[in-house]
Amino acid sequence: HLKRKQREEDPEAYFFNLLKSNANRRNKLFELSLSEFRWFCKETNYISLKGKTAKSASIDRIDITKGYHILNIQVLSLSDNTKKRNEEDYPF
Repeated sequence: HLKRKQREEDPEAYFFNLLKSNANRRNKLFELSLSEFRWFCKETNYISLKGKTAKSASIDRIDITKGYHILNIQVLSLSDNTKKRNEEDYPF
């Protein structure tokens, strides 16, 4: 219940911490501040578009050789992000 409460009270901080944790688990450089992430969410409407469907928003690293930085992230649908990842894993 603590996570749900945290998510409801400050969804930007909740998703920031989740993104940071996932980046660290995957050994990806994370150079994004919470204030930058808040700005990103406001500009892209990320929080309200986030979800679990193919059309839901996900955060994509524009250049996969670089980490999470305000100039290297964008919103992509989960479907498009998966396609991009698959193409990078198996280039033609």
